[in-house]
Amino acid sequence: MSIHQITSFAKGHYAWGGLDKKERLSQFEKMIEDVESLYPRYKVYLYDDLNYYTLPFTIFGRKIVAMWPSNGYLIYKSNEFVDMFVGVFNRIIKFAEYYPHEFTGYIQKLVKENF
Repeated sequence: MSIHQITSFAKGHYAWGGLDKKERLSQFEKMIEDVESLYPRYKVYLYDDLNYYTLPFTIFGRKIVAMWPSNGYLIYKSNEFVDMFVGVFNRIIKFAEYYPHEFTGYIQKLVKENF
């Protein structure tokens, strides 16, 4: 997850400008609850998208990649594309600013600073 996107959500900037502060806080509380209850099966890495930008994508095993470029999904099934996106994912994790065990602490810090 992008640090800048989650920070803009906390501050209510950009796309989140019309979302009520109480609703954003509620979403953060739910996020903390869900991540803490699902960790270590569910892991969130926070990366700096000013240094490493990528379009949103999901890898389904080693068979399919779904990417969201703007107004619809692009689905890739070839091994070459899947391997390429696995490499992208691995680089994002390698250069993450915050690792899964630090995620809820970072979110709690955002809550204290913005609510």
